[in-house]
Formats: sequence, structure tokens, C-alpha cells
Amino acid sequence: MPHYDTKEAVLTNINERAMFSLNKSVATSHLALTTGRAFALLLALTGTGAYGEDSKNPRELRGDILFASQQCNSAGNGVKATLITGQEQLEAVYSQLQSNMLSAKHPVPKLDFTKESVLFVEMGQQRTGGYQLAFDSRRPIQVYPDHTRITVTWLEPDKDTVTTQMLTTPCLLVRFPSGDYPALQIFDQNGKQRFPATP
Repeated sequence: MPHYDTKEAVLTNINERAMFSLNKSVATSHLALTTGRAFALLLALTGTGAYGEDSKNPRELRGDILFASQQCNSAGNGVKATLITGQEQLEAVYSQLQSNMLSAKHPVPKLDFTKESVLFVEMGQQRTGGYQLAFDSRRPIQVYPDHTRITVTWLEPDKDTVTTQMLTTPCLLVRFPSGDYPALQIFDQNGKQRFPATP
């Protein structure tokens, strides 16, 4: 136990210990605050959220067209988007697409669905010709933590355009790398959301 010669020495030692404890507490608080600010700054710079992904800068993929037609034998008037994840499912879709085709039918491509997926987009039944779906491979497929945005070229005839007076059912098959694609959303070239339908 330390030995003190005077009361003043005892008081001095007590004051020094108190100041040391106070300084240590302040330093600890400052370190915690600095660490918290640094972590917040890191989140702001990287854009990393609860998903562990960048919510502002999506993952971008490239795709290409497998099939496109103005007559796809689709039922109903609404836009549909179906993710094809197996060869049997792809063969069933091709069977639907070409059921009324009089010319030579397109062979069903053999795909490795461990590496590839296919998106089947149907415009729905239209009352005339002049409607068509296309895909520009230069436009990336954008995968966000909570949804997947795919942009297609959506063609409609002008009001004054002379068109074929027959029912058409345009569709499109797009191939791209397989993966987890949450909440598919289809937009046209003007940024209008086509699927799912919005009020």
C-alpha cells in the first residue's frame, strides 16, 4: 500500500487518479464516436445496405434473343413474364409458340440451365398487326436486392398507320445467365413499367 507523508499528498494522488479516470472515459467515448462515424461513412460510400449488396448500383447482366414473333398463341390480353428454368419447360413454350406455324418450325435450343435462364415475355392479345417486342442486347438486365429490371423494346402502331386487321400475340424469349432474380419487372424503352401492371 502506498505511503503518504501529508494530507496534501493524499489529496493530490486522489485528484490525479480522478483526472486519469476522466481522461480515459473521454478517450473511450471519443473512440466509440469516431468508430461509429467511420462505419456510417463506409456505408454511405459503398451503398451497402441490409442485403449486403449495392442498392444504388445494381448488378448488370447481358442477354440475347432466342425467339421473337408477332404470333405466339398467347391467351388473354394482359402482359405476362415467365422465367423458364428447365429444358422441358422451354420445350413446352416452343410447342405453344409454333402450334399454328405453317412454315418450317424452329428447333428447340438445348440449353444448360445450370448456367442459363430464359425469360418468356408475352405482350398479350392485340386487335391488329403492328405490335412487336424486341430486345436490345446493349441494354443490361439490372438486378437489385429486391427486384430485377429488364428493358424491352415495345413497338405499337401509330394511330394513322395502316395495319393488318387480324389478332396478333407478340412475344419474346430472352436468354441470360442463371441466378436468383427477385421480383421481375418489365419496362419499355421509354421507362414505362409494363409488368407487373401499375395503376
